[in-house]
Amino acid sequence: MHQAVKTFVSKYKWIHTIIGIIGNVCFFVGSIFFLFDTLQTAGTWLFIFGSLGMLISSVGSAIVMAHRDSEHSHTGRNQRRQDSRHTGSNGGMPDQTLTAPVMRGRATRRSNR
Repeated sequence: MHQAVKTFVSKYKWIHTIIGIIGNVCFFVGSIFFLFDTLQTAGTWLFIFGSLGMLISSVGSAIVMAHRDSEHSHTGRNQRRQDSRHTGSNGGMPDQTLTAPVMRGRATRRSNR
């Protein structure tokens, strides 16, 4: 179940944004409703739904970031393992071959005329 939730949340990242936008709209409309005595109850409910939407959006985004960070940390560990396998015999440092720069074209001399 845990893996299914992580897969759903990371696959449909745009859902968090839409839920967050709906939550913000509920907050905004609820704020306007508080200006009128007859709409204050509806404004309260919009604030409740808006805060729930923002909570769901934030939790979903946090799960996506945690999943992305865990993937990057696994990739980094695998890369370090591969790098350590391809090191030379010089104290664990990768082999570095220094080469002379290659000159292309004709070499010209300046003559003293």
